[in-house]
Amino acid sequence: MSGKMRILTSLVVIAIVVAALGVWIIRGPGPLDFAGGTKVALADYRAGKPTGVPAKLEKASLVERGEYLAKAADCMVCHTKPGEKEYSGGLGFKLPFGTLYSTNITPDKDTGIGNYSAEDFKKAMTKGVAPGGKRLYPGMPYPYYAHLDDRSLTDMWNYLRTVKPVKKNVTVNQLRFPYNLRIGMLGWNALFYDPKPIVADAAKSNDWNRGAYLVNGPAHCGACHAPKNMFGADKSPALTGTTLQGWFASDLTGDRNAGLGAWSVADIVEYLGTGRGSHSLASGPMAEVVENSTSQMTQADLKAIAVYLKDLPPSRGRRFRERFISRALAIIGYGTFQGWKRSSRRRRWASMTSSLRFAPVGAELRR
Repeated sequence: MSGKMRILTSLVVIAIVVAALGVWIIRGPGPLDFAGGTKVALADYRAGKPTGVPAKLEKASLVERGEYLAKAADCMVCHTKPGEKEYSGGLGFKLPFGTLYSTNITPDKDTGIGNYSAEDFKKAMTKGVAPGGKRLYPGMPYPYYAHLDDRSLTDMWNYLRTVKPVKKNVTVNQLRFPYNLRIGMLGWNALFYDPKPIVADAAKSNDWNRGAYLVNGPAHCGACHAPKNMFGADKSPALTGTTLQGWFASDLTGDRNAGLGAWSVADIVEYLGTGRGSHSLASGPMAEVVENSTSQMTQADLKAIAVYLKDLPPSRGRRFRERFISRALAIIGYGTFQGWKRSSRRRRWASMTSSLRFAPVGAELRR
């Protein structure tokens, strides 16, 4: 090998190592790494069955199981515009780089997913690729659905095929350049999409592992409760809270001030099941989540979610000033720290009231 070839080969190897290291740093730790126990494949976990439907629905029909999972995955909330047919899409999500509109997922053959095969559905759900190779934006939380087991996906597909077809064309996404170029999702996926399966922690209870699966898989809590970077990807799997669409998605870690440290497992179960409790009251988009998703889940699954959330280490990473102001603004009904900060610069009350959406105690973002 000539000297030039050795140098070129060395540079290529260095570039690959640097790129791999960069991706590893960007993706950060996995959602269960904080627990520190021995990790095993879900199929090898012997203390219970963390995936799929709860035990009481194991012998239910495919459609009943799929309906439960669709509710756990919060499909209706995002794919139903208020006042219109269920799952017919068209709901807009205002993001820093434009507005995304949810798709029609009824089995209509012209405007919905009626021409999808089961494999098409699974590929869209877990890889973000629609028929024809169309790249989906992660507003459809396929990075979380990638953790669903194959049987759950099959059950959801069988259920959605029974939904009444609705012929409805939805609004085209309104995204700024270059975010409107779907080819950019190739780079986004390379950096931020990590489809490796959720594992179980052998040292934890079945409730804990079931909760971990629900939170990090179908319920995709981090889609709203994990802080985002400039590309709309999670900075880390830590559910330390963030702001999206003008709403404050609260800290779900064990922080006693900003998070759930002062909540008991029973408090969390009550809140998710009813939207109210001694610590908070669900309002805005979170109230829709409770109504259409968490209140439809079994008490056993709500307890599993609560057990897992109660084990999350305190955030501590958020600046005290931001945590304190976010908490205070939520209590008095003024929305978010970022909105307050923008308005403080302008020094005008009118600017503040026009740039904020009012959010009472417990106002959180759709998961």
